[in-house]
Amino acid sequence: LQGGEQIKVFDTDCGKIGVLICYDSEFPELSRLLADQGMDILFVPFLTDTQNGYSRVRHCAQARSIENECWEIPDFQ
Repeated sequence: LQGGEQIKVFDTDCGKIGVLICYDSEFPELSRLLADQGMDILFVPFLTDTQNGYSRVRHCAQARSIENECWEIPDFQ
């Protein structure tokens, strides 16, 4: 695997999707960049060790979807 330097949406049959991984969902700027590219659905796969971590990431993912008026699918635990 090699890290990238871009954040981009992916065109699918269901619309444009964006992906933020776990901790990324805590930064509003990242989802805003995806929204500016026309994101319809935000995927946030994550795995946490504690209930506090789970709640933090889940609620941040929900906040990002509200801020950017898109669907969110955060619960891959």
